[in-house]
Amino acid sequence: MIEAAKAFLALLQAPPADEKARLAALCRTLDALVLAYHDVPDSHPADGDLEPPSTLGDDHFDLVANAFPDFGLYSVIAPTTDPDVSPTMADAQDDLIDIAGDMAETLWRSENLGFDDAAWYFRLMYRNHWGQHLHDLRRYLYARDQG
Repeated sequence: MIEAAKAFLALLQAPPADEKARLAALCRTLDALVLAYHDVPDSHPADGDLEPPSTLGDDHFDLVANAFPDFGLYSVIAPTTDPDVSPTMADAQDDLIDIAGDMAETLWRSENLGFDDAAWYFRLMYRNHWGQHLHDLRRYLYARDQG
């Protein structure tokens, strides 16, 4: 989990210059995050009042915009049995920013509150936030690769 989060954030800071290599590296780091989720045991949050800094993810917008400047809007449709469900729009850069913020907080928690707290947060946020962004984004990346 820690290594996967670090690798993802490192990619945003120093992406390969070649677009094909950059996209392949992104796919690998996203896949590594999902694999890490499945390997991280359930855990519990740390006791105490220590909170991560509110500015933890402030630099991710610029990193993502620089690393993946041509990423934009794409349509998604919720997997449902309702035949009348309509597609909505998502933003690939925003997906990356959200995932980066959750990974930065996972690392902060590991360093400041311990591995168990970081594992708890990582798994919780996969189920409630970054997992959805990641899977929508992976489908977008797959479609880009096919087109």
